Amino acid sequence: EYSGVLRYSEFPEDHYRLAVEMDPELANYYRALMPKYLRISQGRYKPHVTVVIFGRDVPKNLEYWGKYEGERVSFWYEPYIHEGQSYYWLRVLSIPLEEIRIELGLDLEIYAIPPKPWYKYFHLTLGNTKPL
Repeated sequence: EYSGVLRYSEFPEDHYRLAVEMDPELANYYRALMPKYLRISQGRYKPHVTVVIFGRDVPKNLEYWGKYEGERVSFWYEPYIHEGQSYYWLRVLSIPLEEIRIELGLDLEIYAIPPKPWYKYFHLTLGNTKPL
């Protein structure tokens, strides 16, 4: 079990983002376990779990937008490193995050996009092998 802080962001043209910000040490630990020859880069963003995907999710119930700003939320993660295309991630499960998506009027059928294909769970991206 791990936890982080909920952070809401709103951008022009109906672009919304909600993520769980967390201490980067969890991602650092798992990256350190990966073979050096993979040349994993940390990525553009600090370690986080995406709840509302920027550019894809538009909440239907905006009266709840920002309701939990700054609150700490717990989640479970599997210690198995998943790999796909050029990304590496940990699978994340969280009933509270699912409840927030439902409250916002968002679908639970496909709620996270670790590099395609789409999977039915949240995730914590550890890094990628894209050129810098």
